[in-house]
Amino acid sequence: MTIGQAVSRNNSQAYNGYLDEFVVEQSALATANFTPPAVPSATYVDLRTNAYALTGANPAGATVIVRYQDLAGTSVLGTDFKIYVSRDGGATWTEAGAYVNDGPWDGTYSIVRGIADLSGQPAAKNLKVRLLTANGKNQRVKALAAYGA
Repeated sequence: MTIGQAVSRNNSQAYNGYLDEFVVEQSALATANFTPPAVPSATYVDLRTNAYALTGANPAGATVIVRYQDLAGTSVLGTDFKIYVSRDGGATWTEAGAYVNDGPWDGTYSIVRGIADLSGQPAAKNLKVRLLTANGKNQRVKALAAYGA
């Protein structure tokens, strides 16, 4: 699946517009035509993964790794870009207590880690990640990876 890019058999073309609060569902959420806004939302984008069943003991913590790009040039990790983790399938969320910028990936993106302490959440093994942008800052995220330990 590709989001934000038109892809055909012979070429691909970047999407020139704004994505705000998109949801991927197994059934239709609306049946009427959608009219996109002419300007970007000045609020936030909230992206959530599906829950992933873990094996072994309940994870006491989790690490989330993303390729991150600060297009605004002024975004602050933990303020304008936040990572939340749930071990109970999204019923309880904990924000990463530490954000680490591990440096450049390819000259455009950086590798960013969010580390969350899940010990205060109800015991469960259904890991779910939430990425939240705030304050109208223009940011881009690719290639999410998460693990509980």
